Amino acid sequence: MWSYKVIVMGLIATLLGCAKPKLVVRPLGDYAVIEVGDNSKVKDRIWLEENEKAILFRMDEVYPWAFSGVASYRQQLWVRLAAADAVQSIWPGHLDGADGKRPVEVYHKGPLRVLEGRVRKEADFEAARRFEWDEPENKLRIVWHCWSKLCALEEGLERMQRMASSFRLKRDWQERILAIRDLPRLAKIENAKKLALTLELLNKRGYQGMKPGVAVERDGVYAEWMLEPEARIQFVKFLGLRKSVDPKPQLRISEKCYPLTAGWRLEDGSYTNVDNAYLPMPGITELLNRVPRDAGPILYYAVLTIRIDEAQAKDIRFEVWDEKIAKLEAAFRDGSLFREPQ
Repeated sequence: MWSYKVIVMGLIATLLGCAKPKLVVRPLGDYAVIEVGDNSKVKDRIWLEENEKAILFRMDEVYPWAFSGVASYRQQLWVRLAAADAVQSIWPGHLDGADGKRPVEVYHKGPLRVLEGRVRKEADFEAARRFEWDEPENKLRIVWHCWSKLCALEEGLERMQRMASSFRLKRDWQERILAIRDLPRLAKIENAKKLALTLELLNKRGYQGMKPGVAVERDGVYAEWMLEPEARIQFVKFLGLRKSVDPKPQLRISEKCYPLTAGWRLEDGSYTNVDNAYLPMPGITELLNRVPRDAGPILYYAVLTIRIDEAQAKDIRFEVWDEKIAKLEAAFRDGSLFREPQ
């Protein structure tokens, strides 16, 4: 019969994560699977980061009383699937030595290495270890950061080896990394198509002969486009001149891909838009500066700026502009543009 002391020690070990866990399978996207202990909270949520150098999966167990707002992790598990030409990266985890300098290597055999040090926990520090499994030839790296009191060194070594040996590849990730690297080229082609479509639609609406930096007017609406720092199309409609003690309009009419807003020019010639939206482009500003201010010191206008790289081709429909500008014009005439929305 087991003694009371053995039972109690077993329960404590289980609570601290030191008892040998059963392994449960966790999918890493559709690239691979790995097994982690079923008593480990790092299995609860998996974060994915993809870039041109690696595909990184991260699982965390956060210290629950992080009053400072800075997360402190009891455990973290990273699995890095690196690009074929990638070099070894510096891993996160903020593990430093007991003196605040370098962590101490306490084990290194084959692909497995263990470092001991400390991590910040609120205003104090917690002793921690980082178990690293590195297979440079396979571009695979697994890192497990854990508070030392959660798992003895010997148990941690065994658990790390079990996790690493459970890693099973489902499909090669190099193809995905190459696709990520090709995204800028594909985006450039797509943006060129959308810009050509936009200029074609502008031409059909009567804005012929448009050039970057030159504003063209049609029915009281100015249009202009630019290429740097990114391709943009802008429409500005003069609303009117007004004497106002508070020049800032309160009403905004916004919609996805069509963030139409109101702006104004003060007596000193400075321009401002609601919500710090895009200001009028140079050509449009030059034309607006010619508007006389005899009827009032403040010039109000409606402005819509579309970034080509952010808009979907199906959303480039200028009839939406007509609907929104009509609402802003009505709000300017009845004064609701300057009142708090109900």
